[in-house]
Amino acid sequence: MIAFPGTRFVIKKRLSHDILEVETNDYPYGPLYIEARLVEFREENPPERPKILPKKEAILGKLENSLGLPYIWGGNWSQGVQIRDKEPFFIGLDCSGLIYEATNGFTPRNSSDLFSFGKEVSKLEDVKPLDLIVWPGHVLIFHSSTHLIESIYGKGVVLTPLNERFSEIPKNTFKIRRFFS
Repeated sequence: MIAFPGTRFVIKKRLSHDILEVETNDYPYGPLYIEARLVEFREENPPERPKILPKKEAILGKLENSLGLPYIWGGNWSQGVQIRDKEPFFIGLDCSGLIYEATNGFTPRNSSDLFSFGKEVSKLEDVKPLDLIVWPGHVLIFHSSTHLIESIYGKGVVLTPLNERFSEIPKNTFKIRRFFS
């Protein structure tokens, strides 16, 4: 995965001079490994990154600015990774990384955690912008009552009409979740 800026890691062990095994509360699935050159080492134990939900307009703006970015599995920072003066690489977002970045890491990082995040919306007619359609392994975000935004393998971040995309969603496996009141 590409870590969101400010993510706090705890080093579990050094596997080599360059590779560290780490853990973080932001992404509780592991094992996780990180390139040592990308870590800012500190003597004191830094606090967890604050999780403050941006305003709805800011989230929608970030989602819209992500349109056209490539899909990259594990991507949750659209600026990619940059080492010193080199060009950034791993630029792109996966489906849960798209909403994770747009909310400044407020939402869970994994679609399996998004499946129970927030409140359930029982009727499609009741959806609002930023509601999520989640099923195991994927998440789509309501951009409006008629369009969805998502990052999908082979297409990247796209805006799709709801009526076009809804027919492709596996029935009886998804939930609609609301995290933004």
